[in-house]
This record gives sequence, C-alpha cells and structure tokens, in this order.
Amino acid sequence: MTIPTDADVYGEAFALYREKIEEYDVFTNFLRERLRVNDIDQEVFKGKVCLDAGCGSGRGSIFMLSAGAKKVTGIDLSPKNVETSRAMARVKNFDNAEFLVGNVHELPFADEEFDLVWCNGVLHHTNDTDKGLVEISRVLKTDGYMWLYLYGSGGIEWAAVDQIREYFMQGVSYDVCLHFLRIIESHLGSISEFLDNWYTPHLKRYTHSDVQKRLAELGFPIAERLTKDVGDRKIDLTKTSVLGDQNLRYFTQKNQHPIPVLNAHTLPDVDSKGSDYPRSKEVDTVVHKCQAVYQRLLDYEKKKSRKEVFLRVSLARTINKVILDAIDDDSLDVAALDESTNTLLASLDGLQKE
Repeated sequence: MTIPTDADVYGEAFALYREKIEEYDVFTNFLRERLRVNDIDQEVFKGKVCLDAGCGSGRGSIFMLSAGAKKVTGIDLSPKNVETSRAMARVKNFDNAEFLVGNVHELPFADEEFDLVWCNGVLHHTNDTDKGLVEISRVLKTDGYMWLYLYGSGGIEWAAVDQIREYFMQGVSYDVCLHFLRIIESHLGSISEFLDNWYTPHLKRYTHSDVQKRLAELGFPIAERLTKDVGDRKIDLTKTSVLGDQNLRYFTQKNQHPIPVLNAHTLPDVDSKGSDYPRSKEVDTVVHKCQAVYQRLLDYEKKKSRKEVFLRVSLARTINKVILDAIDDDSLDVAALDESTNTLLASLDGLQKE
C-alpha cells in the first residue's frame, strides 16, 4: 500500500469541507448531540480555556467555541489541517481561537495549562498512543475535564479494514483513491472515514480495560466509557464476539496528580496495533470472505494484464460500507454480510466472462 505521511493523510480529505459547509455543520451538530445523549451539559465548556489536541478540520474547536469556550487552541501535525481550521473559524466568526502546527507527543504548553482537553480520534493514529495520552494529561489542570475517543479493539470492522489496507490498497496511491472515492461516494464524512482507515500510517485499537487502567495512573481514577450514541448506531456491549470493544469514548475529570508508579499499565502495542484481542469465528468468516473477493480480483486483473485501480477502490468501499451500514442500523447479521460478499464474488465472476 502507498502510505502518505502522518501530516498528509488527513489534510486533503478534511479540506473538502471548505466546499460543503453544510456537511461541516452536520458533524458539529453530531458532536453536540452525542454529548447530550450521554447527559453531558454543554455548560462545562462555558468560559473554559480549551485545547483541541489533533484538531483536524477544527470541528471539535468550532463545537467548543459555539458552546461558550473562552478560548480554544488547536494543534495538528498537518499544516493543511491548521489552514482549514483557521478558515472555518473565520467563516464562523470566532476570533478567540488559534491553531498551531505541532505534535501531540510534544505539546508546547506548560503543565496544567488548560481547563479542558478535547482529543477526538487522534491518538490511535500516532506511533505512540501512550505518549500522546501522557502529554494531553500533563497539560490538563487538576479538576479539568478531558474528552477522549479511541478505537476499540477486535470486531469485524477492523478485521475487514486490515484486509483492505494489506491487500486491496496495495499499489493504489492516496491521491488516486481520493479521486475515485469522490466519483463513487457523495458523502464527505464517508470519504474522510475511508481514507482515514485505509491510509493512516498507524491504526491502533484498544480494550476498555487497558485504557481505563492507564487513565487511572494518569490521574483519572473514574473513567467510565460512554455507551450511548446518536442516531441508529449503538454501543452494544453484548456483541463483543462480532463487534469487539467498539468505540471507546470518555468524558472524564482529572482529580489527582498522576500516580507515581513505573508505568505498570502503559498502553500495549501488540504487532503495532494496540491491545491484543482474540479473533472470533464470526470475525474469521468476514476475513475469509474478504480474502476470497481479493483473490477473485487478482484473477480478473491477471486476465486483463493490468491493475484495475478503480475496481479495487470500489470493492474496498463496498465492503467497508456494508459493514458500517450493518453496524449503524443495528441489524448486524454475519450471514447477511456473507451474502453481500457472495454478491461481490458473483459480480466479479460476471466480469471474468467478458
């Protein structure tokens, strides 16, 4: 797979939001609703000095500013993301925000500088999640609040994404994939999510147990995961064999200094993918079907004596979307997913006969 740098992988996709402000607003409202359903009062942001650690397109920053934050500082590794965040703050008429190019592993801020730290889907895309977690904890004041979102380990979604990364995207450049996705996918959020998962240099996932233990060491003794979500997507803790630990979201308060221990619960990094998680038979089924689709694709490419890049992107998008849709509408049925991949195989068989 052609892998862009950490700084490049998100910039181009997130910059697309400048063309569709309405989709940007949808996502900001999505954040607002997610807090509401989890009984988190937006008043907690009012008058606070906040850090958006890994600000991306600045959606978290805009959300906090709209909730009454006194000041928001966003930092991101990508200069293009910083440019996009600044542009969106101007569009929304906020002059109490600043955006800096920087690394969450080496934050240029003093200890306990911020009242609230927002870190949404960032640290699992770094080469050292634990180091980033230590840093954002360091700059947060005692009694301050932290919003943290990490990918949960296990489950069919990541099993399929791993197959897409390792096989389908081999030899497909990021720029070409973005171009083709814009042809076959109209929703910018989906385009960003696909590129995020398929091309990020680091894609790590963790168990709630590992994260909770580490947060306790860093001064967050009561870090309970949020289990409610907006729309149709639900956090179903009864389906761990199929969904794994799912999304790990926390809104937790730092009420003590880090415990002086020798990092007894440093976040793991098994095979550079985070927490260890045994694969269930349901997950194995999805992996085997992804491999079958890929093998049929190779047979077709061999017949044509060329790599069918658009077909690779289309198949990857379909596989990923079928799984996401099944999770979103809570109708997850491994047999139904199996049938969907059978349809893909039949379609490829049809192409073979051309």
